[in-house]
Amino acid sequence: MSSIKTMINTFNLGINHYYFEYRFRDVGKSDYEWFRVEISLNDTTNAGQLGAILIVESIQFEKELQFDAERDALSKLYNKKLTQELVQEYLDTGKDGVLFMIDIDNFKKINDNLGHDVGDQLIVDVADALVSLFRKDDIIGRIGGDEFIVFVKLSAEKFDIENKAGEICKILNKTYSNDTTNVTVSASIGISKTSLSTYSFDQLYKLADVALYTSKEKGKNTFTYMDG
Repeated sequence: MSSIKTMINTFNLGINHYYFEYRFRDVGKSDYEWFRVEISLNDTTNAGQLGAILIVESIQFEKELQFDAERDALSKLYNKKLTQELVQEYLDTGKDGVLFMIDIDNFKKINDNLGHDVGDQLIVDVADALVSLFRKDDIIGRIGGDEFIVFVKLSAEKFDIENKAGEICKILNKTYSNDTTNVTVSASIGISKTSLSTYSFDQLYKLADVALYTSKEKGKNTFTYMDG
C-alpha cells in the first residue's frame, strides 16, 4: 500500500515513470515470488486524458542471485562482506550500536569426533538461535568458520548488553552426540560499543576481537565487554 501512495505522490510531482517491487503468493502455494511493476504515464490520448503503460515481470531469479551473493551458503546469514558494509552504513548515520563477536567453543572437536555433517548442523543451529534472540533490524552475519557477528542498532529503548550476552551463552551451550561420543559446545563472546573513539566497523571489530580473546582466556562459555 505504501508503494501505491508513493507512486501517486510521484506522479503528482510531474514525474511520469515509477516502479516498485513486491512479493506475491498465489492461492494454494506456500512460496512467495518477487515481481517488478513499472508504470509510465503518457498524454497522447484524446480529450486531455492520460494513458498508462503497465509492465509486470517476475524478478524471482534476480532476487535469488542477489540473495546468494549476499548470504553465507550454509547459515543463510549475511556474509562477511555485506555484514561489514551494513554495519558501516549504519554507523555513518551517526547512530550508536553494540557489536557482539561470537566464537563457538569446541567447534573443531565437533568436526573431528562427530563429523562435518554435525558441524554443519551446529552452524545452522547457531544461526537459528541468533535470529531468534535479536530483532529483524539488527545485523547478523557469519564471518568465518565458527565466528559470527551481531550488531545491535541502539534506539531510545534501553538495551541490556550483559543480559543479552548471557542469553547468547545460555542458548548456545548444548551437547551434540553419536553412539559413542558427546561433545559440548558453548560460546565465547567479545563485545564493543560505539563511542567517540570507536565509530567505524574496523574499530569496533578490533576492540571486540580483543574482548573475545579475553573470554577465551577466562575459560570460554563467557563474555567480555570492552568500552572504547
